[in-house]
Parts: sequence; structure tokens; C-alpha cells
Amino acid sequence: MHRPYHIRPYRLEAIPLFDYLYHDYELSFGGDTKLGLTHPEVEYIKHAKIYTLGVQNLINAGKIEWDFDFLPDFPGLQLMHSIFQAHRTYARPYVVFGEMLKPTPLDVRTQEIDLWRPTWITDEAEAKQLGARDVPAVHHSVFRSPESDYGYVLANWTGADEEIVLTLVSNEGAVSLITVDGSTQLPTEDVGAGRVTLTVPARSAALVEQRKE
Repeated sequence: MHRPYHIRPYRLEAIPLFDYLYHDYELSFGGDTKLGLTHPEVEYIKHAKIYTLGVQNLINAGKIEWDFDFLPDFPGLQLMHSIFQAHRTYARPYVVFGEMLKPTPLDVRTQEIDLWRPTWITDEAEAKQLGARDVPAVHHSVFRSPESDYGYVLANWTGADEEIVLTLVSNEGAVSLITVDGSTQLPTEDVGAGRVTLTVPARSAALVEQRKE
């Protein structure tokens, strides 16, 4: 069952209804929780999703993913650095000041991950029946900036570059892929067809920006 969520719209099977309606009034609204997935990089999955929904990223202290002393070169630092830099710069008109729109289709690789619930919620027998979920390698959402440009917000939580095919809201305007390394204009013939193929770098935030002519 899908449920609308107030402060944690990135939970499994949750609908970000509050953010869809009020994002442009509640700047940097935050929240944090467990995703309920059994995966060694579940924190990266969660923060990629949080970023794409325009919610404030809050890191839980004490989790092994953020233990600097034990893991001085942990991969989450690369992801979070990219997310925070995007918040401050190229994605700011969208994830901070923009209006959330209905997401467009995205062709992306998925990974089946087992579900998990702590014992204080379910007993062991019930936990074995929870099943699994297909989790996308790249999370995404669509925002409209105050200038009425479209921003397709992307976050790749995995350790590999991921090729995706993104459907656009319209087939007009100049479309560019923006990352921390710069901006690349996408082919006009792809834009005209309404679908663009691109690669999102490993453990990074990215933005496809569609500006009006």
C-alpha cells in the first residue's frame, strides 16, 4: 500500500504528497528514518532519495557508514559531498526554491534488495515473509524553478557509473546535464524525441536542466 508522508517521503512505498504540495513554502524541510532494506549501503540509498525529493539531508550519528575513524576513505563521503555541492549551486533553484512536479519515466538498472524490520516491530517468522524490493541505481524527481525551467534531479548511490534514459516533460528548449565537473549540452535530436540518454557518475548528484528557448 502506498501512503502519503509528511516528513519522511523517501520511505519505501511512500508518496511525497506533502513535498508535492508545499515544497516551495517549506524550504529545506527535513526528516530521517530507517529505510527497511538489508544492504550494506542502505544509508547511501536513503540519502540519494532524500536529495531528489528536496528534503534536508540529516546524517544519523553513530552509524558505521559515517565512522570517520574506522572508514577514513568511506564512499559515502563522495556521495554526500556531491549532494551538498549540488544543493549550494546548480540544483539550488530546483531542490531548494522549486516546485515539485509529477516525475517522468526513467529507464534505469534496478537491484533486488531484501526487506528488513527490527525485532521490536516483527518477530523472526514474520520478518522472513517480508520479501524484497527493486531499488533503482539512480533516484530521480522533477522540479520547476521560479523561472519556469525544468530540473530533473538525479542521484546515483552506487559505486559505478549508470546509464539511464530519461523522459522529458516536453521536447522543446535547451537541455544540459550538469554535475560537479561542469555542464554538457545533450543532443537536440534526443530532446526533440522527448527522451535523452546519459550517464550519471558513481556516487554523485546530477541535474538535467531544460531551459526555455
